[in-house]
Amino acid sequence: MSSHDQVIDILTVARDRVAHGWCQHTSNDAEGNVCAGNAIARARQSVLGDWDICIGPVRERKVAIWTRATHFFMDAVRELWPDQDYCDIPAWNDDPERTQEEVLDAFDRALKMAERDR
Repeated sequence: MSSHDQVIDILTVARDRVAHGWCQHTSNDAEGNVCAGNAIARARQSVLGDWDICIGPVRERKVAIWTRATHFFMDAVRELWPDQDYCDIPAWNDDPERTQEEVLDAFDRALKMAERDR
């Protein structure tokens, strides 16, 4: 599987996690809901495995794939909300007016951007 396919897999798995339950102001809650950032982190673990046991080029490759997925997500946020200035995923996710539907829209846009970048 190519690294680009793994980026798309991370975004897809993360989107599915948010679709099953989303939360704010915490990475996850007692009901198993996750914030957008934790969804990406958990998806990274599912797709790439544990990088804490990796060293050198293998670890660098995994970090680069996760970083690229995160950048696609934040690029989608900036594209969908161009007049709002969010510096990171938690700040955007925890906006009091944010909805689960908007988080899913951001994942959908990120996936489209990643697909176009093939």
